[in-house]
Amino acid sequence: MSIVVTLSPELEALLRDKAARQGQDVNLVASELLASFLEWEAQESKEAVKGIQQGLDDFDAGSFRSFNELVIERAVSQFSPEELSAFRNWFAEFDAAIWDQKFEKDVQAGKLNNLAQKALEHLRKGHCTDL
Repeated sequence: MSIVVTLSPELEALLRDKAARQGQDVNLVASELLASFLEWEAQESKEAVKGIQQGLDDFDAGSFRSFNELVIERAVSQFSPEELSAFRNWFAEFDAAIWDQKFEKDVQAGKLNNLAQKALEHLRKGHCTDL
């Protein structure tokens, strides 16, 4: 089968250069490139459909993540070891600060009063050991 394709001068030069480097006919190289692209596109389409179906299945099962979670996961997965270390340190401090705020809020709301009373009772009964 014969098809005529009009290429820009720049694209034609790239194609001819590639054919020359491979020592192959320019028509054969063009055909192989087109076949490779079409195979890649078909595979990408299959993977996209599979991913969409998985997302729909996860959603139906009540198991899904927000777009922000996916963006963060993707960004973090691309960190260099140094960036990952810096992020890990930042996140540990960030997480600890949030925990401290929640703990303080719980203390102020009296949510730990029962635990404190039990601890004092154990201390009075001598069930504690000095550190």
